[in-house]
Amino acid sequence: MFDLLDNNGGQQLALMTGLRHCRGNLVVLMDDDMQNPPKEVIKLIHKINEGYDVVIGTRIVYNQSWLRKLVSYLHQMLVFMSTKQRVSFSNFLIMRSVIVKMLIEDQTPNPIIQGLILKSTSNIANTLIEHHKRKHGNSNYNIVKLFMHWLRVSPYYISLSVRYSLFLLMIMVTVGLAASVYLLVEHFLSR
Repeated sequence: MFDLLDNNGGQQLALMTGLRHCRGNLVVLMDDDMQNPPKEVIKLIHKINEGYDVVIGTRIVYNQSWLRKLVSYLHQMLVFMSTKQRVSFSNFLIMRSVIVKMLIEDQTPNPIIQGLILKSTSNIANTLIEHHKRKHGNSNYNIVKLFMHWLRVSPYYISLSVRYSLFLLMIMVTVGLAASVYLLVEHFLSR
């Protein structure tokens, strides 16, 4: 069965469209790049059978750039500081149909699966899984896209005042870096 979308609305819209067609008691989400081997699904199933609503695969070895690792670590810290949930997110996860139902009933414009999960349940666990290097092509995520994704997911778990504070902090850091570069250039050019 195919549900053709009128336009490319991105990964999150595609996932939500797929979730609307799921009928099983458990639903697995995974990327098609095979960085997470399908044989690892059994680990997710074993962990969710311990009574969790959602189980997210955590990479034993994180085969990503240092920048991706840093962004993931900062994201995990913010999730923990905001929700007191020590959860590592990835696109390889399993969830119960009751959670899927909550996700698809949510009317949030431009939904983000991670955020909807955090909004729907706190009964989340991680389990260690294999993660391989990408064999073909490159990731579509760069630092700007990762940052924009983080900005879109943060409203689900960070209060408005904290978001404004972080935004002001980013502006101050940017202005400080720009001023430093300007002063360094002026210093070396005046010699």
